[in-house]
Amino acid sequence: MPERADARRNRERVLRAAAEAFAEFGAGASMQLIAERAGLTKMTLYRHFGSKEELLQAIKASHLERLHEIAGEAADLDEYAGRAARYLAPARVVPAVASEELEAALSALLAADGAVREDVTASDVHAVIVAIAGSPLPNETAMTRFLMLYLDGIAPS
Repeated sequence: MPERADARRNRERVLRAAAEAFAEFGAGASMQLIAERAGLTKMTLYRHFGSKEELLQAIKASHLERLHEIAGEAADLDEYAGRAARYLAPARVVPAVASEELEAALSALLAADGAVREDVTASDVHAVIVAIAGSPLPNETAMTRFLMLYLDGIAPS
């Protein structure tokens, strides 16, 4: 049975409100706060997501989809790393493990780029980008510097 248009809109409102609340408060953001920010009742929120964990997983899946898009648009690994880190930096709730689709897209970037050592995997790149984006660096300049140091460190000798 197809989802009603108003139910789809409410789900999207919940996801947007949750992403903002998690960015501001981390995983500690309450379901009540998310419902209020979405302009919905807590019961409506629970109709879409049975638990906070389910909602967190949906947000992480959304982040993975966006990272996959960024990987597909990026000309090379440097561009992907910069754009992905800037996208993830404000999120605070990020996927620690890449999806199969993201792994494939990153693997293609690594192979096409030829700018990394043979022992470096897509999972390695994802893990470090997540770590750098989530670190308490003072500004984007510092984040970019750490990304460039990392990319230089994984370059072939």
